[in-house]
Amino acid sequence: AFEAIGLLDRDGRVIEINRAGRALTEDGGTLVGQFLWDLPWVGRLDGVDEEGRNQLEAAVGRARLGEVVRYTVEIQQPAGQLQIDLSLTPVRGVTGEVEYIIPEGRDITSVKS
Repeated sequence: AFEAIGLLDRDGRVIEINRAGRALTEDGGTLVGQFLWDLPWVGRLDGVDEEGRNQLEAAVGRARLGEVVRYTVEIQQPAGQLQIDLSLTPVRGVTGEVEYIIPEGRDITSVKS
């Protein structure tokens, strides 16, 4: 089990990402500065096509407007398919505007099985 967590700017660019988040990508070294939906996710079944990419980009857009977004993503890993509970939580600054977005991914594979 793991919990991937990161920090995005309000536009969806990666500022920080933890080891568990990097483990879900093919190239953990070049993630900072990239948009979350452009990261090289390993075997993401819904991200192989534009629909999955667009879904994540739209979710970041909703979080930028202040909405907490949550849905399940399926990722194919060498050990098998994972069910990831993905949430995007907006973080407001002193003016009340969304300044950051916190993406979190929890492995819920054993819960859903």
